[in-house]
Amino acid sequence: MVVLYELGVVYTSGSIHTAQANRVIAFQIFQKFLALFGASGYYLPGLAIVMILVAWQFATGGKWKVRGQTILGMAFESILLAVPLVVLAHVASGYSTVMYASEAWAKSWLSELLLSVGAGIYEELLFRLIFISVLSIILMDILGVGEGPAIFSIMIISAVVFSLYHYLGDESFKWHSFVFRTMAGGYLAGVFILRGFGIVVGCHVVYDLMAMGMNGMLHK
Repeated sequence: MVVLYELGVVYTSGSIHTAQANRVIAFQIFQKFLALFGASGYYLPGLAIVMILVAWQFATGGKWKVRGQTILGMAFESILLAVPLVVLAHVASGYSTVMYASEAWAKSWLSELLLSVGAGIYEELLFRLIFISVLSIILMDILGVGEGPAIFSIMIISAVVFSLYHYLGDESFKWHSFVFRTMAGGYLAGVFILRGFGIVVGCHVVYDLMAMGMNGMLHK
């Protein structure tokens, strides 16, 4: 998915320079964060994801063998876990008002597909893998908060921040979309805590694709 997104954005934008402006906001935030440490480069955020996951693999001592049935199982689980989000979106506001993502540049089906993949990768990296991990260190390791209260606080805080993030672009603040995204952020935080980074990325991407398809059918 990382390769699909990186190459796809360059292809749809026409050049690397133009593609920079067409990145999802989470990518741009992560890129600016890396720049604070003197690390810059167009493909650096994508490479950083790979490096983080490889380092994680070394740290956990997991097996390096790729099993096809595991990949298929993760894909199936991602689809199942995305269904409650689709139902929640429909109940909360309807697909005409709560979009899967709200980036103005996504005008073609390919751009929308890439937007779905990019949002799933980089938003989960930023708000689940990094933000939740940092909050966990602060609350449990530094402040000594108990596991139960800490996890509850982490889910609430990360959900609210995730929801507010969506208004950094052109979309104006609306309470119904804020509430939905806060609930969605809490749900995704739970998926990440219980099932891990790969599953939550898959769940997010599948939800965005489902919502994209529903939006397409409703606006025909």
